[in-house]
Amino acid sequence: FRVGRLVGTKYGIAAKFFPDVDIPNLTREQAKQIYYDHYWKRLGRIREINNPEVILQIFDFGVNAGVRLAVKRAQKLAGVASDGRLGPNTVAAINHYCGDFLWAYRHDRKVYYEYLSEKYTWAKTFLSGWVFRVEHTKLFS
Repeated sequence: FRVGRLVGTKYGIAAKFFPDVDIPNLTREQAKQIYYDHYWKRLGRIREINNPEVILQIFDFGVNAGVRLAVKRAQKLAGVASDGRLGPNTVAAINHYCGDFLWAYRHDRKVYYEYLSEKYTWAKTFLSGWVFRVEHTKLFS
């Protein structure tokens, strides 16, 4: 159901993208389910990637820019066909990447965000936040 104007964000879930979600009353469990259903499940074999930091970066980029784009950028870096699906070939290529895939993926995300900010006036507002997100999305021990 719709609640008033489509504004607001809670737990990173934005009313703009989830207009049928009652954002003011969204629970943490409901937000987790949204992240699972709309992002995690669509990332296919992401759990088979050996580096948990890479998993987190791909997942975060999927949430921020779309799952297909996040996977396509990873595929390009890993040197496999870019179909936007995280299947066994992509996972194997990421796991056998010669070099620092994590560094390369973070760098590629920043380049993408810089491109957006140069192309679209509205994106300039978000650039510093996007870059901060890339640099500070990490697992905590």
